[in-house]
Amino acid sequence: MKRLLAFFPRLPGDPSKNAQLLVLRRLTDHGWHATVLTLGKPSPQHTDARWQDLDFCYLQPQHAMWKLATRLFGQRRNEALSVSRRIASRCLMPLSLALCFPDLYIRAKRELVTTALRLHQSQPFDLTLSLYNPLSAHLTAQEFHSLTQVPWVAMTKDYYSWPPHFLRSRAARIANRLKRFYEPRSVRGARMLLSISDYMNQHLQDVLPDTDIRTLPHCYDEDSFTDKTHRPIDNCFRLVSMGIVRTRDGFGDHEKLITLLMAVRELRQEGVDVSRLRLRFVGQKLELVQALATRYDCDDLLELPGAVTHDEAMQELVQATCLFYIQTEFGTRRRLTECIGARRPILAYPDYPGTFSNQLLGDYGAARIAADKESLKNHLKELLVHFARHNTLELPINAAVVAQHSASQRAAEFATLLEQAVTMPANS
Repeated sequence: MKRLLAFFPRLPGDPSKNAQLLVLRRLTDHGWHATVLTLGKPSPQHTDARWQDLDFCYLQPQHAMWKLATRLFGQRRNEALSVSRRIASRCLMPLSLALCFPDLYIRAKRELVTTALRLHQSQPFDLTLSLYNPLSAHLTAQEFHSLTQVPWVAMTKDYYSWPPHFLRSRAARIANRLKRFYEPRSVRGARMLLSISDYMNQHLQDVLPDTDIRTLPHCYDEDSFTDKTHRPIDNCFRLVSMGIVRTRDGFGDHEKLITLLMAVRELRQEGVDVSRLRLRFVGQKLELVQALATRYDCDDLLELPGAVTHDEAMQELVQATCLFYIQTEFGTRRRLTECIGARRPILAYPDYPGTFSNQLLGDYGAARIAADKESLKNHLKELLVHFARHNTLELPINAAVVAQHSASQRAAEFATLLEQAVTMPANS
């Protein structure tokens, strides 16, 4: 059994929310055993029997610089501070940025490397893995690699430097020049870089022309759906949207949500019966959803459940009549694989031809993609009419495509990539 050390400094309390961990825990079926080195304290979910094939090693940094940086960084992010403390925090921002470049976790790098060396001396590792975000995970793995010469693979599920066309503001473009200068240095020495989509690889290959870049797409946890079946609780058509409604550059989810609400309002004005339609939003920033629904006269159709666990979120997906999936220009979110894992019809918006998500939705079969407000209205009207006639909404699903994006399938692909990384020549 080969041993893998994974630097994941920032992990969610519920490991099921991290697709990479879903893959790592299944590597034992392919001859690998993973140790995850992270910061913080053990989470109750980490001790669940489902995660027994992973070793979690927790580090609580004691260095004074870490404590200072976390205090400064925390004040920058705390919106509940008084006005005077927010002003003081703004004044201290240059110091905070200097201490936390490229991110807060850099202040724990020394202790992470020391802990990793101790683990390596006890039982040597065959490969090292690092996951961005945060970028300092790569920097930590880079230093460990330089000290031990253990082969290193870097992973990324987000952009660090962004493609220029995603950047709206001048300040973002200026900051991005620094990122593009710094990014190649952060993965220098890695034998392979894995991203979640070919679209992302096109950008990364431009920034890192000499790096071997491969793709390992997102996946869903098939175990999350083993005890869940679709059982309608009433005769309503529930259009369920899952996740945070984001408003920052590169996403603009709220604008796409506005289009949906406008489409529903216009259908109602045109005489389409929407009395059985329920717009159910599960996630954060629900106050924004409420305000928008009120503005577009859809608040009587709204359902806003409170905070849910990941398991409850998967139940929400399965119970939906239809899922509303907001697409992104870069063509992938883990949420999409969870949507197909739930095996429910999907209404996606907008249309991004040629992206991974567009292709996956087409292969999935039980999906409709709307390019604009008019096509969104037409698709929604068609689905509502189908539901009214049959009192259900069951569209043909390509089960083989669903299976291709399970965590088990992804683990098999990942193990193959790891074996290649171990045997390929070291980078100069």
